[in-house]
Amino acid sequence: MFEAFYEQLSRSQNTEIKETAISMLISYSINRKDFSKAEELINTLPSSSIDKEERIAVLYTEQGKFLDALKIWEHRILDSITEIQTALMNMLDIAVKEERIEDADFYADVYEQASKLFYVTPWIPYHAKVSLSVIKKDKKECLAALKSTLAAMREKWRPKENPLYKHLDSSETNILSERILAMLQEDFLLSNVTSLSHISKGIYP
Repeated sequence: MFEAFYEQLSRSQNTEIKETAISMLISYSINRKDFSKAEELINTLPSSSIDKEERIAVLYTEQGKFLDALKIWEHRILDSITEIQTALMNMLDIAVKEERIEDADFYADVYEQASKLFYVTPWIPYHAKVSLSVIKKDKKECLAALKSTLAAMREKWRPKENPLYKHLDSSETNILSERILAMLQEDFLLSNVTSLSHISKGIYP
């Protein structure tokens, strides 16, 4: 009964109504194990609307295609932590501009904790504190953060050894590192520091 109703709504000229109806039809199809119909409906959704990737991952799980589903979820974790880091760095920047240094310190701490929790490249967690210490012109804090960064750079990042990313290939697991490195080059390394190797001489005798 309701499914027929949603079938009718799925032909609506109103985009929001149409996409919501299609979403409901996808759920009905998955519940009755009509996976081909569910996939057909998912592919009618524009990428910018209801979370198409999430629907595909749920579909794969119901079909027993666990590896395909895990690859999607693991990739989303990488994307999500990158978005969180970007948001925190921008919030930190605003806090500095508004002279809310305590808030900026808080964002830097959260950045470090979140980065470590989600097992990113070992040196990345210290990026926010290094950047903030340069802005604050706090030499002691800067040297401490750089020591942590330089020590972490000696560590090999092996994401596939971690359950969060073990089903991604090497190119996928490098996405996060490349994005953050680009961010570092843009707002810290190129503008504030001549080179990490030069600074390391003043830290390590």
